[in-house]
Amino acid sequence: KRYNKDIIWEAIDVNDAKVYKTIQSGNTLGIFQIESGGMQNLNARLKPERFEDIIAVLALYRPGPME
Repeated sequence: KRYNKDIIWEAIDVNDAKVYKTIQSGNTLGIFQIESGGMQNLNARLKPERFEDIIAVLALYRPGPME
């Protein structure tokens, strides 16, 4: 059931409210790139509402910009 699946990337809804609610809650353990404690706290504080918000958080949460 989990193998040899064709993914239609254009069919993925990047504006799924349930996904953003999960990210905003900080309950992202196991989600690549946003599972660390720091990212969980940051997303819970910033409450990203759009795909672009997540891109910005990922770009900013780096050693250089966080100093």
